[in-house]
Amino acid sequence: MKEKLTKLLNDPDFERLELDIRRPNIFSILDISKMEIRHSNFLAWILDPNENHGLNNSILVRLLRDIFSDDKVSDYTQFDIEFFNFNNVEIRREWKHIDILVLIDDVVVAIENKISSTDHTNQLERYEKITKEFFPDKEPIFVYLTPSGTEPNSEPAKNVYINYSYLRIVDILTKVIEIYGDSLNQKVYRFILDYIEILRRELMQSDSLNELALKLYRAHKEALDFIFENRPDPASELYNFFEEKVRNSNWIVGSKNKGYIHFLTPKLNEIIPKGYSYGWRNKESFLFEIDYFWNDKEAILKTVIAPGNEKISQILSAALESIPGHKKPRGKQWLVHFTEKWPFKASEINNEDEATIREKINKFWPKIEELVAKVEPAILQKENELRDIR
Repeated sequence: MKEKLTKLLNDPDFERLELDIRRPNIFSILDISKMEIRHSNFLAWILDPNENHGLNNSILVRLLRDIFSDDKVSDYTQFDIEFFNFNNVEIRREWKHIDILVLIDDVVVAIENKISSTDHTNQLERYEKITKEFFPDKEPIFVYLTPSGTEPNSEPAKNVYINYSYLRIVDILTKVIEIYGDSLNQKVYRFILDYIEILRRELMQSDSLNELALKLYRAHKEALDFIFENRPDPASELYNFFEEKVRNSNWIVGSKNKGYIHFLTPKLNEIIPKGYSYGWRNKESFLFEIDYFWNDKEAILKTVIAPGNEKISQILSAALESIPGHKKPRGKQWLVHFTEKWPFKASEINNEDEATIREKINKFWPKIEELVAKVEPAILQKENELRDIR
């Protein structure tokens, strides 16, 4: 594997990919490539002739030409656009939950934008009804915008909504900056280039970097799979904070499992049998366990007796059942007598700075210490019985 990784690092294509990925892109920096509301905001800005991008109505005209060429538009053709008064255009965002609403002359265009989700619970029919109700004197046109121009899920909506793709948005933007690029403000020009790049790379996967990445993967599949399997994720990154807290409490870290931190007190570590159970790497018969990841709503502290030796399970269960407040275990193999829960949304907390993460963990740590303080002496009373087994 070391030889394969070295070969990957020495591949000129890998260096080229790394250099291109590191090139700043404002949409990547802000991590908004998959956020529908951010795409809608940018599109509404670029479509509005009254905004400060310097493109006037060039984007909007091309979009309307595409839309009016569709068979679902009966009263207008793409040639009618030349007679529209673009001085009176109004672009609305999130009006009555409709992503983008374009009002121009006798036409209202409602655009539903879907990046990584699909329509649900008759929402498209609701938008259709609302648009017709509030603009009875305008010709309503409905557009379903997706990365590849897919149809809505709703059967009624399929007959009403025009399927439109981000591929076509890229074509329009590319053509417009070819024509107007020299006259544009440099910031606007850079924004549009970045937007085109992020659409191609993230939504359509048609950017040159996507092709280069595929070429590299085919040439170095094993090395890249190995890297992928060992990449950091919220579970492994947050683990370090919990491990730090456990060690600072002078406790012993137990078997490691993704999304969990296991531990024992030093005294319990001396007497808890190991090698008689299964399920954990170090084969401990008992551990304190904090599930901080899988629920993604809360952190859960548990006292857990592992399956394996029946006699050990009986001794440990008797110890825990001697503590007021214990609950009868629901399972028959993994026995849990105590649980404590705290709000802890791992996917969000992982994005906080280190001080904030530690603060959130510290907030519920006293409750953990309280439970540990109750459990430790109860199990220690069974020390002789547990040592006799070993």
